[in-house]
Amino acid sequence: MNAALKLMTPDAFLDWCQSQEDRWELVDGMPRMMTGATRRHDRIVVNLIADLHSKLRGKPCQPNTADVAALMLHGNVRRPDVTVDCASAPRQIPEQHGADGLFRSAVALDPHHRPDAQGRGVQADADP
Repeated sequence: MNAALKLMTPDAFLDWCQSQEDRWELVDGMPRMMTGATRRHDRIVVNLIADLHSKLRGKPCQPNTADVAALMLHGNVRRPDVTVDCASAPRQIPEQHGADGLFRSAVALDPHHRPDAQGRGVQADADP
Protein backbone atom coordinates (compact mmCIF):
# COMPACT_ATOMS: atom_id res chain seq x y z
CA MET A 1 0.00 0.00 0.00
CA ASN A 2 1.28 3.48 -0.84
CA ALA A 3 2.55 5.23 2.32
CA ALA A 4 1.10 8.54 1.05
CA LEU A 5 -2.38 7.05 0.91
CA LYS A 6 -4.52 8.28 3.81
CA LEU A 7 -7.21 5.95 5.10
CA MET A 8 -10.61 7.46 5.90
CA THR A 9 -12.44 7.18 9.20
CA PRO A 10 -16.16 6.31 9.10
CA ASP A 11 -17.06 9.90 10.10
CA ALA A 12 -14.85 11.45 7.41
CA PHE A 13 -16.26 8.99 4.86
CA LEU A 14 -19.89 9.82 5.71
CA ASP A 15 -19.13 13.56 5.44
CA TRP A 16 -17.42 12.97 2.08
CA CYS A 17 -20.37 10.90 0.81
CA GLN A 18 -22.70 13.88 1.20
CA SER A 19 -21.03 15.55 -1.81
CA GLN A 20 -20.91 12.43 -4.03
CA GLU A 21 -23.47 11.57 -6.69
CA ASP A 22 -22.64 7.85 -6.77
CA ARG A 23 -23.16 5.35 -3.98
CA TRP A 24 -20.04 4.36 -2.01
CA GLU A 25 -18.96 2.01 0.78
CA LEU A 26 -15.93 2.25 3.06
CA VAL A 27 -13.86 -0.95 3.13
CA ASP A 28 -10.65 -1.08 5.18
CA GLY A 29 -10.45 2.72 5.20
CA MET A 30 -10.79 3.06 1.42
CA PRO A 31 -13.90 4.31 -0.43
CA ARG A 32 -15.29 1.74 -2.88
CA MET A 33 -17.84 2.76 -5.50
CA MET A 34 -20.85 0.48 -5.76
CA THR A 35 -22.21 -0.83 -9.03
CA GLY A 36 -25.81 -0.92 -10.17
CA ALA A 37 -28.05 -3.96 -9.90
CA THR A 38 -29.78 -6.15 -12.45
CA ARG A 39 -33.56 -5.93 -12.78
CA ARG A 40 -33.87 -9.38 -11.22
CA HIS A 41 -31.73 -8.35 -8.27
CA ASP A 42 -33.85 -5.22 -7.82
CA ARG A 43 -37.09 -7.26 -7.86
CA ILE A 44 -35.70 -9.54 -5.15
CA VAL A 45 -34.84 -6.53 -2.99
CA VAL A 46 -38.23 -4.86 -3.54
CA ASN A 47 -40.06 -8.08 -2.64
CA LEU A 48 -37.94 -8.55 0.47
CA ILE A 49 -38.57 -5.00 1.66
CA ALA A 50 -42.32 -5.30 0.99
CA ASP A 51 -42.51 -8.58 2.91
CA LEU A 52 -40.50 -7.21 5.84
CA HIS A 53 -42.57 -4.03 5.94
CA SER A 54 -45.76 -6.08 6.19
CA LYS A 55 -44.41 -8.44 8.85
CA LEU A 56 -42.90 -5.63 10.97
CA ARG A 57 -45.97 -3.35 10.95
CA GLY A 58 -46.74 -2.25 14.51
CA LYS A 59 -43.41 -3.53 15.82
CA PRO A 60 -40.41 -1.44 16.89
CA CYS A 61 -38.34 -2.68 13.93
CA GLN A 62 -38.30 -1.17 10.46
CA PRO A 63 -36.73 -2.21 7.16
CA ASN A 64 -34.38 0.14 5.32
CA THR A 65 -32.97 0.21 1.79
CA ALA A 66 -29.34 0.54 0.70
CA ASP A 67 -29.76 4.31 1.05
CA VAL A 68 -29.08 3.78 4.75
CA ALA A 69 -25.41 3.20 5.52
CA ALA A 70 -24.52 0.65 8.18
CA LEU A 71 -21.42 0.81 10.36
CA MET A 72 -19.95 -2.67 10.48
CA LEU A 73 -17.09 -4.27 12.35
CA HIS A 74 -13.60 -2.82 11.93
CA GLY A 75 -14.92 0.60 10.87
CA ASN A 76 -16.31 -0.52 7.52
CA VAL A 77 -19.39 1.31 6.26
CA ARG A 78 -21.60 -0.86 4.05
CA ARG A 79 -24.88 -0.41 2.21
CA PRO A 80 -26.63 -3.78 2.39
CA ASP A 81 -29.63 -4.18 0.09
CA VAL A 82 -31.93 -4.41 3.12
CA THR A 83 -31.40 -3.74 6.79
CA VAL A 84 -33.78 -4.21 9.69
CA ASP A 85 -33.21 -1.80 12.54
CA CYS A 86 -34.86 -2.55 15.87
CA ALA A 87 -33.49 0.42 17.81
CA SER A 88 -36.06 2.04 20.06
CA ALA A 89 -35.42 5.57 18.74
CA PRO A 90 -34.08 7.18 15.56
CA ARG A 91 -30.30 7.23 15.56
CA GLN A 92 -27.21 8.15 13.65
CA ILE A 93 -24.37 5.73 13.08
CA PRO A 94 -22.40 5.49 16.34
CA GLU A 95 -18.68 6.22 16.15
CA GLN A 96 -17.26 2.95 17.48
CA HIS A 97 -19.98 0.36 17.85
CA GLY A 98 -22.45 -1.30 15.52
CA ALA A 99 -26.09 -0.32 15.60
CA ASP A 100 -27.68 0.26 18.97
CA GLY A 101 -30.35 -2.40 19.23
CA LEU A 102 -30.82 -5.47 17.08
CA PHE A 103 -29.52 -4.89 13.58
CA ARG A 104 -29.58 -7.35 10.69
CA SER A 105 -28.68 -6.97 7.05
CA ALA A 106 -29.35 -8.88 3.86
CA VAL A 107 -27.77 -8.82 0.45
CA ALA A 108 -29.93 -10.21 -2.35
CA LEU A 109 -27.90 -12.48 -4.60
CA ASP A 110 -28.94 -13.91 -7.91
CA PRO A 111 -26.97 -15.92 -10.48
CA HIS A 112 -26.43 -12.76 -12.54
CA HIS A 113 -25.21 -10.55 -9.67
CA ARG A 114 -22.46 -8.25 -10.87
CA PRO A 115 -19.25 -7.82 -8.86
CA ASP A 116 -18.30 -4.53 -7.23
CA ALA A 117 -16.19 -1.85 -8.93
CA GLN A 118 -12.96 -3.71 -8.09
CA GLY A 119 -14.23 -6.90 -9.75
CA ARG A 120 -14.81 -8.76 -6.50
CA GLY A 121 -18.03 -10.48 -5.45
CA VAL A 122 -20.06 -9.45 -2.44
CA GLN A 123 -18.06 -9.78 0.74
CA ALA A 124 -19.84 -10.63 3.99
CA ASP A 125 -19.19 -8.21 6.83
CA ALA A 126 -21.83 -8.59 9.55
CA ASP A 127 -22.08 -8.13 13.27
CA PRO A 128 -22.59 -11.39 15.20
